[in-house]
Amino acid sequence: MANRLDYPEAHIEVDRRLLANLDGLKSAFGSDSLFVHLRRESADVAESIASDWHAQEPVMRTLAPDVDISAGTSPLDLARRYVDSVRTAIEAFQATVPYSMTIDLERAKSQFAEFWYRIGAEGDHAAAIDEFDRRYDAVRSDAWRSAR
Repeated sequence: MANRLDYPEAHIEVDRRLLANLDGLKSAFGSDSLFVHLRRESADVAESIASDWHAQEPVMRTLAPDVDISAGTSPLDLARRYVDSVRTAIEAFQATVPYSMTIDLERAKSQFAEFWYRIGAEGDHAAAIDEFDRRYDAVRSDAWRSAR
């Protein structure tokens, strides 16, 4: 995973696979880095995972091996346990680093100013905020989901 963590200076990476090596993140970037937990509402994440269960199950086995994926348990229940397990692991990691914050996607616009300040961002703050109103993932629209 060492090459996987070879990012340029001042890089921001959003990738759920980083969860598999939290200690490696701390070792690679040291105590001066800001670690940000970008999260969605737990119920929404669980429903998303359960709706695409066959594709998500291998990811769950890798990122949260302590979640018992037993036969006879609904995908939604398993997804809820997975989300809880991941959140617990991230919160435990955040307690071990001096600089971390959590940004809830549902409140990201109101939390963005703190993030902007903490990373020392420069540029057009208002334009950056406006990006939260743009939709890039048109494939995951509600109309597409209901058509599946």
